[in-house]
Amino acid sequence: MRLWDELKAAMCEHPDSLVSEGARRYTFAELIEKVEGLASALHAECYAIDCQSELNAAIALLACLAAGKTAVPLSHRYGEIHNKRILNFVQPPFILSDVDEGVHAQISGYDGFRIPKNSPALIMCTSGTTGHPKGVMISEDNIRCNLSDIRAYFHIQSDDRVFITRPLYHCAVLTGEFLVSLLVGCDIVFYSGSFNPAIMLRCLDEAQVTVWGNTPTLWKSICTLAHVMKMPIHLRVLMVSGEVLPKTIAELLRRTFPTADIYHVYGLTEASPRVASLPPDEFDSFSDTVGYPLRSVTCRIVDARGRVVGPGEIGELIIRGNNVMNGFFLDEQATRNALIDGWLHTGDMASVDGRGHIKIHGRKDSMIIRAGMNIYPAEIEQALRADERVKDLYVYGKPDPMFGETIVLVISGTFADEKEVRQMCVMRLPQYEQPSQIILQDELRYTASGKLIRSKE
Repeated sequence: MRLWDELKAAMCEHPDSLVSEGARRYTFAELIEKVEGLASALHAECYAIDCQSELNAAIALLACLAAGKTAVPLSHRYGEIHNKRILNFVQPPFILSDVDEGVHAQISGYDGFRIPKNSPALIMCTSGTTGHPKGVMISEDNIRCNLSDIRAYFHIQSDDRVFITRPLYHCAVLTGEFLVSLLVGCDIVFYSGSFNPAIMLRCLDEAQVTVWGNTPTLWKSICTLAHVMKMPIHLRVLMVSGEVLPKTIAELLRRTFPTADIYHVYGLTEASPRVASLPPDEFDSFSDTVGYPLRSVTCRIVDARGRVVGPGEIGELIIRGNNVMNGFFLDEQATRNALIDGWLHTGDMASVDGRGHIKIHGRKDSMIIRAGMNIYPAEIEQALRADERVKDLYVYGKPDPMFGETIVLVISGTFADEKEVRQMCVMRLPQYEQPSQIILQDELRYTASGKLIRSKE
């Protein structure tokens, strides 16, 4: 059975469930009709999805699945330059865009699209803020495997209402929120505006949403505003993913949602995307971990020579499973570097405790080696976030002829000057993690999905 046939069969079991955005709404039965109507007009091999409305993007993506065509999701929230970079790289022959409330195909002006072997269902381009995009090729089997694993641990029900506020451009949103909701029969509420906690909270309340997923950074803003407004939020289930979760934000989540089931999950686009999940009943005790591998995923943590490390030791997380991508679009070398002997090298540094919980320490390529010591920016960031004066921050390494690398701290918050930031660092960090340079800013910048832009000045 093809993926669309599986989704359609599940949607037919819940024909009156709703998908909506603002005043627009369709029953699942009406959605099927719109999707298959558009799919009948798709004859090229590949379509970029460039819709301002996430509901329209959802229709376009499902139409590509129904027609058996490769979809390349884009997002208006990342801006024209970002999208143009992806289009120039993939060169899709057609673009699906929205006009008013409809989705229409338009010629893209590209004629250089090269059909990959075993045409993928999706080419998901990574959301890096600079540099050349990587096109992750994901098959229907990859998605189907991951959806099955997600349904096994993610206890949402057909009477739930899921709030989708991040772009479908992200695999975590497309698979882990949208497609799984279709399979379960949940109502789906899309929000296509920019990140505005006040508007989002109002929409959430008006729509009586019960399920919502966000990054730790976005959850911090939502929870802080909810407390200021003294506004109760009646969520039954929430998800946290996309960044290392600081303990301070985990505690804030629990104070804001004292009875909710909180899923701390981990994944990456190359894994379609979900890899691990922490059960809600363990969140309060082990929120600094992402829990256990999904049932179809095998995980190892290895050192630089590929040897499995012991409990508590830090190494690179590598994974294997049917959810792992086919490879990178038009980049055989990057594919060979990432997929070695059947294992996907994630580039994430991790450890496993005695109970089997996986803890993510940060990216391998962001690790700082200072005077021979391995330093993980995420651990410094977590320690400093415990200070209530901190609003946002990030840490990176800067080449240094004497020590190899030095530590740079970029931070915003209620600090009088850099000296006050320095005093905080002395109080909260060991000597070897003290920053050599502090950059105090009024505001830090974020991507459309709520991830911090870690520019290195």
